[in-house]
Amino acid sequence: TDIEKALFIYRYLGSIVLYDYDMAKENHFARIISDRTSLHDVLINNKGVCSGIAMALKEIMLASGLKCKSVGSFDHQWNFIQIEGKWYHMDLTCDLNNIKSGKRLQYFLKSEKNISKDESHICNTIYADKDKIATRSLPYTKSKK
Repeated sequence: TDIEKALFIYRYLGSIVLYDYDMAKENHFARIISDRTSLHDVLINNKGVCSGIAMALKEIMLASGLKCKSVGSFDHQWNFIQIEGKWYHMDLTCDLNNIKSGKRLQYFLKSEKNISKDESHICNTIYADKDKIATRSLPYTKSKK
């Protein structure tokens, strides 16, 4: 199913990518023009900040046939994925530690209401049709890593 495919990609990428704390300390605008925010750095060097991680996740999801977009606030970036006609939020950057430690995912297939409880996820959603944004988070079962 699309959920299983998305979950596999989310967990796999999260298991190989490290968050780049040194880059995160740099000025926001310096990160934008840095190679470390790129798809290449995340996929080749397995290290990046939220923008590169969101871009990598989006491209892999698209390549696997899933509809996925990036969305962001002033200082954070994450993804939307379309499952069964509805758009859900997912934030791999915020789930990296959960994936590596085997804990429950906190930011996978979240509704607009649930994701916006975290201040860094508040934005004006312009990347997906307002009518198709999920009002409830989608439950998923744990799958094998």
